[in-house]
Amino acid sequence: MDIIKNDFKTIQFVCYNSAIDTEKARVYRYLLSQLLVSHTNKYPTKLDMSVRLEALYGAHLSAHCELNGNVHTMGISLTIADPKLVGDHTLMTEAISFFKAIIFDHDGFDEAIFKDERRVLIEQWETLKDNKATYANYRFSELFKLPDLSGYPLSGTLKEIKSMTSQKLFDYYKHVFLNENMHVIINGHIENQYQFDDLAALQHDKALDFKMTFRQARGFKEFTEETTMKQAIIKIGYLFPIYRFDELYTAALIGSVIIGGYPESRLFKSIREAQALCYDISASYDPYKGNMTVSSGVAVETLDKAKKAITKLIEETIADGLSEDELQMAKGYIIHQFKSGPDHQTFFTRQAYYRYLTHHDEPIALRIEMVEKVKLTDVNRALKSLSLDTIYVLKGQLT
Repeated sequence: MDIIKNDFKTIQFVCYNSAIDTEKARVYRYLLSQLLVSHTNKYPTKLDMSVRLEALYGAHLSAHCELNGNVHTMGISLTIADPKLVGDHTLMTEAISFFKAIIFDHDGFDEAIFKDERRVLIEQWETLKDNKATYANYRFSELFKLPDLSGYPLSGTLKEIKSMTSQKLFDYYKHVFLNENMHVIINGHIENQYQFDDLAALQHDKALDFKMTFRQARGFKEFTEETTMKQAIIKIGYLFPIYRFDELYTAALIGSVIIGGYPESRLFKSIREAQALCYDISASYDPYKGNMTVSSGVAVETLDKAKKAITKLIEETIADGLSEDELQMAKGYIIHQFKSGPDHQTFFTRQAYYRYLTHHDEPIALRIEMVEKVKLTDVNRALKSLSLDTIYVLKGQLT
């Protein structure tokens, strides 16, 4: 259990449940994350839960699922006001009891609540094509990433969702979830008199073989789909096999920022501003999967020109390298991002979890030092690892 002491006006309790990722478990873990925060034995309806949160001075409860390398993480979070600020010495004890119940206090899942959560998820899938951006992200992820599990939907497939039952989900909760790795983090203005023995009981350390891998290179592929809309969405996937703790990681991060990670990037200044070929454009680097994705929204009539301009710019960047001015500007941006992180309470929570998961501790001062040490030759060498893999286009028809 990690206890992080600081001066924020709220206190966060987070329980991270972590397991090696599998296709089969996705649907269980996604629906379970929603059911755990919807009701408990003592508070059997969503209204009861809402009333209880209000009684805890407007506490905030949430759950989410995410993928970190080959580890699937479910996070359950309860945020309360600092008891000292509201003048209630019982708040901490009540919040701890409530948080523990959210994890453990389930003798079954209410059938109506389960069906409601499943219905919402089914409706999201059945209307997926109506949300063009979400559909494009889903199809690109599938085409670019599979057979790596990062290309598999976090919620599981529509077929898996429809076949799920409350009993199956409860069996998973009882026999699998409660036996998985659990790590508890408490973050906020923690006074010495507070006791966390009850939350320590949530902790369940189980060895996790954390890995950062991606699928093998397979050769370039391009896909196009048509739909009813007035623009086009371009998604371009590059293999970038430099991982989070590799020697060239910081150089790769800087290179990706210069290509498309901030408003002074090459893609933004050239494709959007100078050539006016798109509405928006950006690049994102995933160091836990060793790839980079370029995303852009364009007019249908400029689609081909924009697609060629984007890939050509990146080809030239790989071949010719970057400038010293670009390097220094990107360094300044990244360092500013690092320094602003501690302004947000969740930064400390997530930092503690990643430290626990990866067994790497990189304080902000060290990360800044690593950025400052990167040379232009390092960045240009890292960019040589980029290779074009997949282009996906979702477009409307010209009228």
